[in-house]
Amino acid sequence: MKHQGQQQENSTRRVTKRHYSLDARMPADDIVAVEAPLLIVIATKEQLLELATIMRTPGDDVPLSLGFLFSEHIITSKDDVLDVKHSDPNEITISLAEHVVVDDKYQSRQFTSYSGCGICGKSSIKQLALKATREISRDQHWLPFDRLIEAAQELRAHQHLFQQTGSVHGAALLTLSNSMFSFIDCKEDVGRHNAVDKLIGKHLLTAQNRNCILLLSGRISFELVQKAVMAGVCTIAAIGAPSSLALETAKQFDLTLIGFITAKQANIYCGDWRLSPMTVENSDGKT
Repeated sequence: MKHQGQQQENSTRRVTKRHYSLDARMPADDIVAVEAPLLIVIATKEQLLELATIMRTPGDDVPLSLGFLFSEHIITSKDDVLDVKHSDPNEITISLAEHVVVDDKYQSRQFTSYSGCGICGKSSIKQLALKATREISRDQHWLPFDRLIEAAQELRAHQHLFQQTGSVHGAALLTLSNSMFSFIDCKEDVGRHNAVDKLIGKHLLTAQNRNCILLLSGRISFELVQKAVMAGVCTIAAIGAPSSLALETAKQFDLTLIGFITAKQANIYCGDWRLSPMTVENSDGKT
């Protein structure tokens, strides 16, 4: 797979504001996160197809696009991609290998993915079960809860764009080595699902650590669980809580779902049998 063209990673913009307090009102400078459309075009042997327009924070557009195609089950590995061309800051063209068959539903219309939510209502758990081809690890008792708590407290330090703007979501990929978690990478975007797609496109299109953890800065929606299932991620941990459909999906695919992580505690919504024995309480029966 080749990458062509250079991307302008203009992810922030300086603006002016008026700062109000009880004592004074004064002009000031500020930095905001950029939100801009990215048109994803896929090229097959027969045609060019304008697939989707994604509202995103510029930066990591190539992995974002690849992760999006993977989550949509248009591609299943890097072998499905021949070339990626990013000649325009807000347009990217992905040339697909001849063996890739694009579903007819993408031929009929272009859709828009907004930064606040993804392609809502488009997928069900049943459809996800048919699409998912990655085997989810079912290793038991490997996850040290205390170390995960420590790693979650480090997430903010890896969110450099959030520190500048305060307006983006973060998604990090963690791996365990010698009972300690280390950050493989952290991606940020105005859209939480975009941040996850950036991780998938860069790190999870090929074989990955079977026991890696997806760490999120906000809530856990169905879409994020869907993307984890597609990528073969077995554990999701987040600062926020899951939705009901996210929890139902995690249970269906035997994921471990951890939410409301603070400096001292967290909620284990399902899959606590992955936690190390000394930290397991009220187990769901798997030993």
